Amino acid sequence: MNLRQAKYMVAIYKEGQISLAAKKLFISQSALSQIVKNIEKEFGATLFKRTTPITLTSAGNIYIKTVQKMLMLEEGMEREMEEITAECSGTLRVGFPTTYAKIFLPTLFPLYRKNFPNVNLEIIRDGSASMPERINAGEVDMAFMASNKAAPEDLHNIVLKTEKIFLFAAPTTKLAKRIKPYTPIKIIEAKDEEFVTLNPGHGLRALQDNIFADKGISPKILINVDDWLLAVQLAAKSNAVVLFPDTFLNSELESSKIFPYYPLEDEHYLRKYYLCWSKDLYVPNYMYSFIELVKSIFPENNECALQHTKNNSLI
Repeated sequence: MNLRQAKYMVAIYKEGQISLAAKKLFISQSALSQIVKNIEKEFGATLFKRTTPITLTSAGNIYIKTVQKMLMLEEGMEREMEEITAECSGTLRVGFPTTYAKIFLPTLFPLYRKNFPNVNLEIIRDGSASMPERINAGEVDMAFMASNKAAPEDLHNIVLKTEKIFLFAAPTTKLAKRIKPYTPIKIIEAKDEEFVTLNPGHGLRALQDNIFADKGISPKILINVDDWLLAVQLAAKSNAVVLFPDTFLNSELESSKIFPYYPLEDEHYLRKYYLCWSKDLYVPNYMYSFIELVKSIFPENNECALQHTKNNSLI
């Protein structure tokens, strides 16, 4: 097995069908099927279940995880070689939860582009819960994510911010009529309200589900959406409420009498906002500078303290 064949196998896994992978790789389906048979014969194990879409066997799961790391190391070597011959050029793929991208990219992007005009900054938007898998699959170089749990141990990470959780309530809700805006409340106060929530896969949705389970409540979910700002707009127009982290709070919303908010009293409902990347990833200078720039945007957080070692890795 060589790395080209490894890329073929990963493509089959991602596409879910040999025929679709063959089209993407510009080779014939029969040739790709033969490569699969040869690799399975080499390892003496079936790697793919021939279902629709194709799924991994236990051996296939080990194989894919291993070759993804191999391909990441190969990419790191190529980057290191490029750094020797080129000056600060390349592509940096960054995973961003959708709403955080809207908040931080307008500040971050122009500052980074000014210092690294030859680096292509590629933004991949997805929910926080999906980011560790995307990093380990080599789909992004690093990712921002928010969670009320510790960052995955197999990833380097820095904590950028500790977020408090608030609840927005439309002024027509029973809660807003009963309790003065900006008053700290317990989530139980909203148990009879209708909630607008984010779809599964978002970190805030996972935290919300944990809060509901912890308090033994099952509020009615009015609608699930993919964007928090859309959730706010829908809640405001639909006599509903929505949970949000204080990062999303801006002066316009904070001063709005139309949409009051309430801090949650329970300090247990805090979550951290991380920047993460693989421990197997080679960190070129332009990526290290991106990390340093991100840290400068969160100067109030003294948890942002990682050292750049001589071998150009971050620990």
